[in-house]
Order: sequence, then structure tokens, then C-alpha cells
Amino acid sequence: PARPRAATPPALSVVLYGADGLLAHCLSAACRAEGIHVFSTSEEGDIEPVVAQCLAKGGVPVLLIDAPVSADPRFAPRALANLRRRQQEARPGLCSVQLAAPGGPFLPAAPSEGVVAVFARPPRETPPAALIDGLEGFLAVFPGQLRAHVRSQVPWALSRLRDSLTALRDFNDGSSVALSVLRSVAGTWERALTLVVRGRELHAERGIGFARGAGREPLPLEGPPLRIAAADSPLLAGAIDGGRCGLADIAADGSLRALHARVGAPRHPAALLVPLRAAGTTVSVTYADFGQREPGPVDLELIETLAGQAGLALERILYRRRAEKAAP
Repeated sequence: PARPRAATPPALSVVLYGADGLLAHCLSAACRAEGIHVFSTSEEGDIEPVVAQCLAKGGVPVLLIDAPVSADPRFAPRALANLRRRQQEARPGLCSVQLAAPGGPFLPAAPSEGVVAVFARPPRETPPAALIDGLEGFLAVFPGQLRAHVRSQVPWALSRLRDSLTALRDFNDGSSVALSVLRSVAGTWERALTLVVRGRELHAERGIGFARGAGREPLPLEGPPLRIAAADSPLLAGAIDGGRCGLADIAADGSLRALHARVGAPRHPAALLVPLRAAGTTVSVTYADFGQREPGPVDLELIETLAGQAGLALERILYRRRAEKAAP
């Protein structure tokens, strides 16, 4: 079934180049449930128009190339290598992903041809029962892993930043600004939580990635209100007073144990702290970690840019409210 997800642009579209109708049908169904559109074709000439249409709509296209087939000249290893090179020359920023069957042709040059990841797919010659099991396992992990690889690429990150900054201009209340930062951070991190600063305490508000079955929708934490004393946490106190985004090792931070006791400790101790400041005061801190998955690349400069612009948007809202109150 379709899962609720955050409406965070840009949309991800996959252009599948291959001739396996069963794989195309299964991938389309699995990716559709994750909000990823799949267009399949066996003609190279169809790739460019679809990519151009996706970019024109502000989306992020991904070229997914099926595993080589020596018996078909169109999909022989050399033909696919030439295709990858042509696509890289035509669109250097296009993200390409290659599928490979276990025991099939080795792809040593794929990274130099613009391929960001190589995924193993079930071999076509697999007996039916084993093929079903192989497809089931492949489809269960492919959409999520595809997002993880694609969103780490610079064009994806810049596109997300562009859309987030554009949205900030239209907000009229502070909660929308904080929510925008939360959604943007959750686009890269598995779990993200808004901590509102009230004096020297932080009050947990909405989070993404903590509630099972909720998809990527921001929801309050289950249970009684959670409050964290900033004085007991050098990391949180530093984020509030210093106002700078940063990565932190949370293993030895006692105050965050209360949070982890509620939601579970992450697999790795690395966490991100993103303060939201307005008029020289930190109003909230967005906490994020990778949950139970492996850490991925983090571009702090882009996050700091977003946080800085969000702070300016919040100041604009506050100043406008003051002006409205002062007006006769």
C-alpha cells in the first residue's frame, strides 16, 4: 500500500532502460508505493525526452540501466558502456544506476562513466520459485537504497535546497519555518526531531522517522511530553548558545539518553544539531540521527545555508507581527 510521506520536493523519477517486462512491471509497482515514478523503455532515443520532461517539472531523474545481456546487441556489455558514456557527455549531472546479475559481466568502468551505484538483481535464468524470492528481496530494498544513493549527489542536494528556500518566502508563521527545516533535514537523515527552546529546557515537538507505519509525516512523540535540560548537555547548550550547525558524538551525552530511552538509541553515535535562530536568539534545535541504517554523506554547508535563511524568514515574520501590532 502507498505509504504517507512528506511532501518534500523534488520528485524522483526513474528511467529504466532494458527489455525485461517483468522487472519493469515489478519495479514500477514497488517504486510507486514509495512515491517514485518509473518509465521503462528499450529504446535509447526515449531517454532524453523523459529526462528533459522530468527536469522541466523540477524533479530529479535517474537513469536505471538493466543488467547486460550478451545475446542482445542493444544490451551487450560494450553497448551499455557506450550508452553510459554518451549519457554522461550529454548530461554530466544525470544520476545513473546500473543493475548487474550475480555471475554476469564485470563492470569495472561503471563509476568513471557516471554510475553512482551498482545494484544486484536476480538473474533472468533463475528457476521460477527462486526468481520470486529473489525479486521479493530486491524490490523490498531497492526504492529506499535508490533514494539514499541519489540524494547524496550534489544536483539532488542543490535542488532540495532551492525548493526549501523558495518555500520559506511564503510562510506566515514560525511553526511552518521550523517544520520546513525538519522536513529538509529528514530528507537526508533517517530520524529528525524539533526541540523547542524554552528557557534552558528543550521541549520535543514533532518528529519524522520515529512512529512505525507513519511514513515520513511529522508527528508528535508518543507518550508524555519530553523535556530535556540544556544545562545537562554540553552539546545542546553549545548549539543553543553558539547557534551553529554541527555533527556531534552523542554517546557520552547524558541528557540525550532520555530521548533515546523514549525512541531508541541510534545504531551509530553521530547526530546532527541544527539551531534555528532569529534576532540573535535560538528558538529551536533540530536533532537528527541515522536510526538503524548506515551513516551517509552530510553537506553541512547546505544545511547551514538553509538554517540561516530559515532564521531570516522567521525574523521577517516576527518583525511584521510587531509592525501590525504597533499600527493604529
